[in-house]
Amino acid sequence: MKIIRLPQVALLVWALLMATASASAQQERSWLWNAGGVELELPSTWQEISPSLLRGKVSALGMSVDHVYGAQTLKAGDSLTYPYLLVSIKNGGRMADWQLPQMEQSIRKSVEKSGSQLGRYAWKDGAVWVEVTTGDVKFMNVMLPTEKGLATLSFYSTKEEFASWRRVFEQIGSSAHLQPPLARQSSLMDNSIIGPFLRSLSHVDSVIFFSCVAAGLLALGGVWFVRWRAKAKR
Repeated sequence: MKIIRLPQVALLVWALLMATASASAQQERSWLWNAGGVELELPSTWQEISPSLLRGKVSALGMSVDHVYGAQTLKAGDSLTYPYLLVSIKNGGRMADWQLPQMEQSIRKSVEKSGSQLGRYAWKDGAVWVEVTTGDVKFMNVMLPTEKGLATLSFYSTKEEFASWRRVFEQIGSSAHLQPPLARQSSLMDNSIIGPFLRSLSHVDSVIFFSCVAAGLLALGGVWFVRWRAKAKR
């Protein structure tokens, strides 16, 4: 039986304490950001993108969203530069729990129609996680059904650098928490028997709505990359 000497024990305890302190420091180096009712933990090296800059970009592209917010690294300064995060909120009608699986079919059709490549598609923590590659851009969408529609976190990066940013994107996405009035409430519409009947009386087609949102986000990522690349070559 090997005997551990006292100095070795002290050194082991010191190492454990340092590891704990380091982990605590990593947690402290983040800040809470509320993007229109979507609360996120952003790294201290990230900042919010100017609302006026985002409004101009979205308006120029003809995007149809009710609210859009953005964040990117401090190194980007006042310019929109990869990597960045967009939080778009669309209030197009609440989607019932029994309808949520239909999102996959809608998203796959939108991606295929755009000529892009669909990577990971998974349900995690009540959200849809999707990775899409379009041209030289790769992005991760975290889609959160809300009480009024859909909140989407879109993490954009160049295809070459995406792998190095994946962990940061996933950490931010996993921290997402919906605040009132976006937070979902229990509803009769979620009942798989009553819901379809009540939905048949409504004029809102949620599947079409989500398909349009997915297609719009694809277009937004592709166009912004073209403009960013053109600017970088100047």
